[in-house]
Amino acid sequence: MEWFDIKVILIQFSGLSRDALHVLLGVGAQILVASVPGQSLAKFWPWLAVLVGALLNEWYDLNYETWPEIDVQYAESIKDVTVTMALPTVLLLLARFAPRVWSGRRSSRQ
Repeated sequence: MEWFDIKVILIQFSGLSRDALHVLLGVGAQILVASVPGQSLAKFWPWLAVLVGALLNEWYDLNYETWPEIDVQYAESIKDVTVTMALPTVLLLLARFAPRVWSGRRSSRQ
């Protein structure tokens, strides 16, 4: 069974669109890596792990399938990486620069 087959099974089993799976798997992978002792959502490693995974996935897709219009295929790959990285990027930025969002505490200046 190849990676492409696993992806098709995930899509069929979940009933979700490919884009939705990109979003969920990206955030899930980031949280999983952030749960390793010594890591957190505020560190770059979980975000970087998602980026590497997304790029490897798209590299595989580009080499596995060849679309008649290669520019459309590249555009789809760029969209996939963007969709995958959007929420992990937001989580990283919030965890690093607005950690109070997670704690629920209000600023003492309010």
